[in-house]
Amino acid sequence: MLVVLLLISATLALSYAAVRSQYTGLLIHQNAHRRGSARHAAVVGMTMAIKKMHQASWGGVDSVLAGTLTDTEGYAVSFTTGDPSLDEADPDYDDLPYRVTVLSTGYAADGQNPARKSEYQIRTVLRLIPRALGDEPSGFDDVTGHTICQWNRGFFTSFYLDAPFRTTGPVRIRDRLRLGDLLHWKDDARWRYLEDLKRAALGGGPDYRPLTGPVTYPYSRQKASTRALVTGALGASEQDGSGSTDFDWPDSDVLGSYRLYPGGKQYSPQLVAGELRNVTLEPDPEDNPLGIFGRANDVRIEEDVTLQGTLVTRGVWYADVNVYGTNVQLSPYELPPLEGEETPICLPTLVCDDDLCFQEGSEVTATGIVISRNQFHVVWAPQDGMSLALRGNAAGNSFYLRERSDWDHDTDWWKDRWTEFEAQRGAEYGIDDFPVWLETEWGLKRKPRLAIEAEDDPPRYHWYNPENPIFVVHPDDDGLRWNLIEWTENP
Repeated sequence: MLVVLLLISATLALSYAAVRSQYTGLLIHQNAHRRGSARHAAVVGMTMAIKKMHQASWGGVDSVLAGTLTDTEGYAVSFTTGDPSLDEADPDYDDLPYRVTVLSTGYAADGQNPARKSEYQIRTVLRLIPRALGDEPSGFDDVTGHTICQWNRGFFTSFYLDAPFRTTGPVRIRDRLRLGDLLHWKDDARWRYLEDLKRAALGGGPDYRPLTGPVTYPYSRQKASTRALVTGALGASEQDGSGSTDFDWPDSDVLGSYRLYPGGKQYSPQLVAGELRNVTLEPDPEDNPLGIFGRANDVRIEEDVTLQGTLVTRGVWYADVNVYGTNVQLSPYELPPLEGEETPICLPTLVCDDDLCFQEGSEVTATGIVISRNQFHVVWAPQDGMSLALRGNAAGNSFYLRERSDWDHDTDWWKDRWTEFEAQRGAEYGIDDFPVWLETEWGLKRKPRLAIEAEDDPPRYHWYNPENPIFVVHPDDDGLRWNLIEWTENP
């Protein structure tokens, strides 16, 4: 009986082990099947998410896309700005705001026991393909197409340009050009000074002319003598600009939040203090990728200020920008070019909602578009008392490019200098170049320390309007386009 009982016990143990092994195998098979179903659901979710991102109906980042495949299977997808693989040390860190991390979670439950549930995740990273920019304000091409542009003409607008001042490239004037009017020199002296600058430039010497052309202005508002100075003394070409469209200054809230693309993350400009000194302002890929810095009041720029981005002021009566300091460096931030192009995109460097004034003692190096809603003013000061080197575009409602204080003498003084110059020309060692003679005899240096020059290879400039994204859907597309740059299973 003991032997029989032992045999029965062994048989039962073997049977139980076999049943348990079969049951475990069945559970493993069911788990593997659910896991496969969960992965399938995750793949479907990711496929639907990427498809959705290419459609105008995409809800954007921070949205959720969910769907069911069967009664027990489905997916949930999240969209997040950025890329977890990038950090500040990565050379592609500036690309962070143009990337979106998509996380698809697929699930599959047991139909008999819903508590038994498998999940599978797939993570991808997609990068925006910029294909189109938002609309520009009317007349913006007039600003970008001219080194100096008087963007509007009103009842109180003016355009004063006095030597020594250097400008290269096309200039757009909507009011009467007053060329050298603030100096009390005789007409003969002014003509000879400008003509000798032209001779030096055309003869292979330095070009210190205040205008090189073409100059576009309404002929009806110009004095015949001024037009003769432009075309004759300076040798610049001219065009009639009576019928062109003024720049339509947008009244949007330039300090409002902005997006890089439809559905993208909302960013806010960084507000700055009323006085800037010993500071560097540059973009932050996580919080302020365009590098927009602003203030709803006046801004005073002192020494050692570096800006890479866009400085904007907003206000009705108090939105001036006054530059007093030395070592002031202003430049725009380059955005990615449009698909198929190599030219980067830049926003204006400085947008002043009232007067922009460069004060005595300031030393400024700037590139890009510098635009003032009211006055663009370079103050009366000694020639060696300030410097401005702007490569790009300057725009304003009025221009006061004032005379240098050491050149500012009364009519009698200039009359005497002209008489002296004429008298010495015939001498054996006389100087036949009026600008050279003024520098040699009276220390009036002909090389300008104030210059607004055209860029050799300008970027594509785009107007900053926070009410519209920077990049928009191309007219030929149903939505934005993206590049898939990473696919990770169960991250």
